[in-house]
Amino acid sequence: MSYISEVPVWKSTYRIVFPDKSSAAAAGPETAILQGWAVVDNTVGSDWNNVQLSLVAGAPQSFIQPLSQPIYTQRPEVPVPEAANIAPVVHEGALEAPLAAPVASSSQTVTVTGANAGLLTEDKIQGKSDRFAGSFAGVGRGSGSGSVGTTDKKWLDEDVRYLVSGAVQDVSNSANSAKFDDFFEYTLAQPVTIHKNESALVPVLQTNVQTERVTLYSASHPVPLRALWLTNSGTLTLDRGSFSIFDNGEFAGEGLTDTIHAGEKRLLSYAVDQAVRVTTEGHLDSTHLHHVTVHDGYLTERNEEIREVTYVVHSAASDARTVLIEHPVQNGWKLNSEIKPVETTASLYRFSVAAQPGETVRLHVGESHTQGVRYQLTDLQDDQLQIILNGSGNRAAIETALAPVLAARAKVHDLDTQIDAKQADIDRLAEDQKRLHDNLAGLKDSPEERALARRYAGEMNADEDQLQSLKKDQADLEQQRKTAQQALDDAIRKLDLDQDV
Repeated sequence: MSYISEVPVWKSTYRIVFPDKSSAAAAGPETAILQGWAVVDNTVGSDWNNVQLSLVAGAPQSFIQPLSQPIYTQRPEVPVPEAANIAPVVHEGALEAPLAAPVASSSQTVTVTGANAGLLTEDKIQGKSDRFAGSFAGVGRGSGSGSVGTTDKKWLDEDVRYLVSGAVQDVSNSANSAKFDDFFEYTLAQPVTIHKNESALVPVLQTNVQTERVTLYSASHPVPLRALWLTNSGTLTLDRGSFSIFDNGEFAGEGLTDTIHAGEKRLLSYAVDQAVRVTTEGHLDSTHLHHVTVHDGYLTERNEEIREVTYVVHSAASDARTVLIEHPVQNGWKLNSEIKPVETTASLYRFSVAAQPGETVRLHVGESHTQGVRYQLTDLQDDQLQIILNGSGNRAAIETALAPVLAARAKVHDLDTQIDAKQADIDRLAEDQKRLHDNLAGLKDSPEERALARRYAGEMNADEDQLQSLKKDQADLEQQRKTAQQALDDAIRKLDLDQDV
């Protein structure tokens, strides 16, 4: 007989311990001890006595739905704005970077150290220590719901303090790990006891990992951060959660990490780097015409847009720093920089800059983007054509190729101007005839008015003669324009140009 009972998700929390040596002496990859725990809560209302505990991590779809309850539309709740604070950042994993091959070793077995190795329940870890505050603040996910849980318990006493000092004793076969589908689990070899309404800190992992200390700068988080480039060189998957850094026995900072798979390399930031300052200079955006094509009556120009920026890194640290600069990836743009990124994520390039003590280093990043603009030659305005010609480095060759089309366009344009002028004269005479007609309609049959009517009639006859002449001229011009338009169409049809400029 078995059953399933809802329990809170278990949370992962890690500690990364560096050997007892000065952080200033660290250069390049280092080996650190990675210790992992699971925070397990018993809220089912009964004791767990000598239970076999398995901790499963993954992201299954799971939900509850109150089908028997009435459903009302709820208005959104808009939070009150608060002042911004620097919060831990989970950094993107790389898309283009060599992955470390998983290496199996005896250090991948779950280990518990110290005289009281095993289950650490809440009643055993009530001793407070400001020095290590926050080292067990956990965020993670467990089996079933895949939701996120948090704990604000900040514990540490002599039962676990030895883990910081580096006194490590292995207890083999305490637990084993398995992977199935897209999930993985830690199964403790020995039964555990957790009384109702108590929490336990269960050790699930201890292994050596390769790390590299760096300073991380990103335009989206302009405050430089101390970070670790951690390589999971084992075969176990590290669940998401919180982590704490201890260097030379001292608390150095904490942060959050996403799931790290075997062989994956991830950035973990944990503190502000107050000795490094990064600014930008030399912002330059420019556009250059580099190719013109004319075919089937359409002119296509290809322009190259260029963006340039220089990052200025100044280090006031007493030791050498490796600074990672995150530059955003723009869709459709390619890098033109001589220095290539050491890592590329879905949205970021990461460039590495080495800064010696007191040194200022500059990193130039250039990008280019090619776009095409298409014009119909018959609709191309003179000012647009002048822009194309002025932006060309080979203007003479383009003007020579376009000469028949330009001459035909000028002829059509000149005829259009003359036709418009004739039409303006026709409109003026038509308006004048309407005025005279209206004046005649208002005259009475008197000697003076009959004389005025004769004068108006004479003017209308003269206007009519002139109107007929203008209409004849306009018809001639329209015929000439038709011929000129045909010549322009022929010139455009014959033109075939493919020219680098």
